[in-house]
Amino acid sequence: MRRLIPTESERLQGFPVNWTSPTDPDEESLYDFDSLRYHAIGNAVSVPVIEWIAKRIKSMLGVKSENLSISEIMFKYGDFRKNKPRQQNVQSEDHCRIKWNTGGIAINGDAFDCRVFEACNKTIKSNLIDFISTSYPAKKYFLSSGAARGIIRRADGQNRKLFTPLRQSLERLSEADLVQAI
Repeated sequence: MRRLIPTESERLQGFPVNWTSPTDPDEESLYDFDSLRYHAIGNAVSVPVIEWIAKRIKSMLGVKSENLSISEIMFKYGDFRKNKPRQQNVQSEDHCRIKWNTGGIAINGDAFDCRVFEACNKTIKSNLIDFISTSYPAKKYFLSSGAARGIIRRADGQNRKLFTPLRQSLERLSEADLVQAI
């Protein structure tokens, strides 16, 4: 049982392979940068998701709303048609205290907002194997029996339920060196 190597994690996030790899190979040989790479990948936002959001923003920037009436704007955007928009005055002293719903627009001193439920829903069919390296990874990427015991202990201590096949594999691995020692 092994963890994903950094390049596999990069692929899953939509980054090019070795995107987080240090540029100086001599420097890389002096340190183990995997922790820093995993940290950078884990703190990143998935590229395909950001692309989807950016395209939505770009499409909205091209819309000339200053010549549209409020009713035309409400009709133009599906979320305002489906959900009852709320109107608030943004010219009052309390305008900084407006708590926006998930979507809205401000025009001529009034803010109109509503719940927005649209999300990226284009499913891209793929398998995890599509992201896995074809070469055999270094030994350091494989879990030790002690690491397997630690994962189980941490999950149990936090009252978390592990995916059953994962739990069973970790239990087998955690007992591996105990059986060999006997």
